[in-house]
Amino acid sequence: MAALLIYCTSSLLAQPESNEDYKYSARININYHKVWEETGFSIGNLSPVFTFKNRKNHIHEFELIKFDIDKTQDRTVRNGMVISGIRETSHHIALRYQYDLLVLKGLKNFRPYVGPSISLHFQWQNIEPLVTNSFTRKFFTYYNILSVVTGTRYSIGKRLFVDLSIPIEFFAYRLESTSIENPFIPRDQQGNHTHETDFPISNELKVRLGVGVKFGSPKPSE
Repeated sequence: MAALLIYCTSSLLAQPESNEDYKYSARININYHKVWEETGFSIGNLSPVFTFKNRKNHIHEFELIKFDIDKTQDRTVRNGMVISGIRETSHHIALRYQYDLLVLKGLKNFRPYVGPSISLHFQWQNIEPLVTNSFTRKFFTYYNILSVVTGTRYSIGKRLFVDLSIPIEFFAYRLESTSIENPFIPRDQQGNHTHETDFPISNELKVRLGVGVKFGSPKPSE
């Protein structure tokens, strides 16, 4: 019901923007993260964002939150022989999609918006022993977070703009899988899977600040 109300309201309030408004844009986000119970804060990594408009002037937004590949090796050598150690490889890929549902009219340079968003996180970890008395272990984690994002874009001239938004998280799902390649254990007992859902009441403040540029042919008024 709430989603239907937002959609109907957006249809009434959305209007074509000026003929200087471009269909595509790209920007770089920087993320601010503050936990209320702690004194410090963190500023996350830079992440690229690409957007395009549909026929209703609503915006589809795609963000590459994280793309990490890490390889490490730790070993102990005694008398020229490796007596213990592991080789670890990990990958972490995170993507975010957002759809702006509400655009207020009558503002020249500001574009306030509200929209649903989902972030998808994938993590793989492979731990390979360097000795024969241990076995390879594999870990996989998937989780997604649903949120409502409120924010505004401010145009600086015809092409440049600043985007400021605050995500409010309300649902999370997590799936974890572990396995060990032990030939002495039946194959159907080598793995374990767990999953959980959560409806978080966040004790954190998350703010995204982005600077971007519009490109492509200007989108004419309809």
